[in-house]
Amino acid sequence: MTYEELQPFAESLMTWLIQDPLAAGLVSAALVLVMLALALRWTLRKPVARTHAVAAAASTSSQATQPVSPQADDLPARVELLADEVRALRRQIADSDALLRRQADKLAFMERQQLLQPVAGTASEDGEDDVRQAGYEQAMMLAAHGVPVQELMAQCGLTRPEAQLIVLLHGRGGQA
Repeated sequence: MTYEELQPFAESLMTWLIQDPLAAGLVSAALVLVMLALALRWTLRKPVARTHAVAAAASTSSQATQPVSPQADDLPARVELLADEVRALRRQIADSDALLRRQADKLAFMERQQLLQPVAGTASEDGEDDVRQAGYEQAMMLAAHGVPVQELMAQCGLTRPEAQLIVLLHGRGGQA
């Protein structure tokens, strides 16, 4: 693939990641896991490749008197080092997960605050129906986000029966 073919995909991916912090966090965590897997695979393969090279050299040498094997003293230290790296990466993932959850909670809070803003508009003789319609639309969005009847009444200027009906029709689980 050429750069020109990949550019629209990369731009749309970046736009999506910028607009959705939860997705960006998940992609970051996935990349960390992939890098961990590749590093672990490389680390585990490295001694095997060296052992094969040493074994090949020993088989061609007529002076080899001992069979070639991985250094037994080195293995426990390598295993402990890898275990420490795994623990550190798990802590990093847990920290990233906690940060991601905090950002998602903050985003949800900000979205809810934005939804709770009073209906903007001025009521004129002809525009009164428009303002009322905007209040109903806002009430439907708020109900879909789980806002209770009392809050709908206060924010959108609805009567109790209107707010209850909107919650029944558009709310989560029909809570009235």
